[in-house]
Amino acid sequence: MGCKNRAIPFLIMHGRGDTMMKINGGYRHNGAHYLAVRDLVGSYAKRNGCGYPPRVTHIRGGERHVYPNARKELQLILNPQNHTWNRVPDASQEVWNFLSRQRL
Repeated sequence: MGCKNRAIPFLIMHGRGDTMMKINGGYRHNGAHYLAVRDLVGSYAKRNGCGYPPRVTHIRGGERHVYPNARKELQLILNPQNHTWNRVPDASQEVWNFLSRQRL
């Protein structure tokens, strides 16, 4: 909200088996709605001027979706896990790698 549709770097990591924040969207404990992963990523793809389909590569423990021709980097990492801070793929390393490429 309030970003006026400027391009924004975005990384999302999500477990396909997540029972807390379901991949297809749903409602939080307080009744607030949250978007499906595809809709959330789609909103950033539109904002960042990305092309479809994403380039998908298999990585240890999951898959990486990189959206081409983005004004700012957009990446989705999926794994089969539940709502956990995963070690495979290594969430800490993935976040560091993503953030270290961004410039203010």
